[in-house]
Amino acid sequence: MKKSLLTLSLLAASFFGFSQQMANAGFENWTSGNPNNWGSFDAMLTSFGASTTLETQVSPGNSGSSAAQLQTQLVALVATTLPGVISSGPITYAGGIDIKGSPYTQNPSSFDFYCKYAPVNGDTALAQAVFTSWNGTSRDTLGFAGTYIIGAQATFLQVNCPITWLLGGAPDTVSMVFISSSGTTPQANTTLTIDDVNMNLVTGVKEPFMLNTYSVYPNPAVNELNIVSKDQKAVKANIYDVTGRMIQTVDFVNGKAKLNT
Repeated sequence: MKKSLLTLSLLAASFFGFSQQMANAGFENWTSGNPNNWGSFDAMLTSFGASTTLETQVSPGNSGSSAAQLQTQLVALVATTLPGVISSGPITYAGGIDIKGSPYTQNPSSFDFYCKYAPVNGDTALAQAVFTSWNGTSRDTLGFAGTYIIGAQATFLQVNCPITWLLGGAPDTVSMVFISSSGTTPQANTTLTIDDVNMNLVTGVKEPFMLNTYSVYPNPAVNELNIVSKDQKAVKANIYDVTGRMIQTVDFVNGKAKLNT
């Protein structure tokens, strides 16, 4: 093995981030023409007796067998051209359209998705996510992200939306919505296809081994480095160099581990 000189300043314990994802984010599962775990205009309009296909399952998807296609159409029941809409929670109507959210408790740095877009007459689509928390009397908006989708895109393109956090703390709900026509004059037959929605949680590296938690010796080390954890429950440590590259994984036995350099 190639030898290298390691000092304490080059060692860091890894910090893992496991991102909470949207249910049915790849739109593989559908029931009665609606994507499972997602609200849609079709589902809302069905409750009023309309039969529409604003949102449909299409194949193939970006990575799986299907994706969600949203198409702006003239809806005879209301004699109005409506966009295709899906949201992370139910969509209801009671004097106005109410787009619900779904439970979500993390603070991702961004969300992304893959899309295709066929606009009519310069139409524009919208993707948006709003993170909120109930404060006991009302909802606080903690963070938001969104983007307009402009111009034709014939093949799946990945779009990333950085999230702006306005307040501290974790949300309890995310309202994510995709709309095929976002303007005041939706254009019939505008089509937006969405797949592989993904939340990106910040991951990184902790500070170098904290002296009140770990001790290491000798420092610097030429051949091997001993790591002693004051936490007897410690089982494993990933070792990174200053470039962020993981160079070794060591196991703790009775709070002790040995790193060959």
